[in-house]
Amino acid sequence: MYSTGELLRKFRKLKDNKNKKSRGMGDEPTRPGPVGQPSLLANLGIKAVDSILLRI
Repeated sequence: MYSTGELLRKFRKLKDNKNKKSRGMGDEPTRPGPVGQPSLLANLGIKAVDSILLRI
């Protein structure tokens, strides 16, 4: 069982890797949104982490 901080660090690392891989592959909108606005990928990642946490 991980602490919340460890899970957040793991999640951030995963999200960074996902963003690097997906850049230029067409799954992010071409129009850049405001910097503070979470991307669709980040929202999907958060939902995935929530469902993983519910299974633990």
